[in-house]
Amino acid sequence: MKFGLEPIDLEHEIDHDTIAYDAEGHPVLIVVAKALRDAVETGTTSTLAAMTLAGVPFGMYLDPDNLWIFRADSANPREPVLKLRTQEALSPYSHLLTTQKYFFRSLLDRPAEAWLRDIVHGRKHARPPAIDELEAIGLAGRLLGGSTQNGFYRAYVHLH
Repeated sequence: MKFGLEPIDLEHEIDHDTIAYDAEGHPVLIVVAKALRDAVETGTTSTLAAMTLAGVPFGMYLDPDNLWIFRADSANPREPVLKLRTQEALSPYSHLLTTQKYFFRSLLDRPAEAWLRDIVHGRKHARPPAIDELEAIGLAGRLLGGSTQNGFYRAYVHLH
């Protein structure tokens, strides 16, 4: 597989909102956000499909209530290895998460990306929310020194 951001000769487009890379530039986590509550089944399916297509070890699906992290090499990849309340993890990055009654996708993916950037670079909080839980599943250490990219640019995967 070859990863890149070249929108020509595409074979597959990965549906995601944010992708996080390790320090060597390898994709580690694909984030899929849905503004709809109770769309867990379709959100999980989208996340797992993106993980599988890209060969990425972790996937995160979030909605206004919960955030689920999946691990490709777990005994049952369809079962999350971590579940957090969205507001607990992301509200330090957007006050709108605690005040909004109705959500748009961007109200979720932007704070999620800010949270991941905080884990990657440690700029806003010495210990970002849920860092202990992310360390326990092996994700936090893989993100340190890496980078994130919002899905606005869309990452493309060429399968060879």
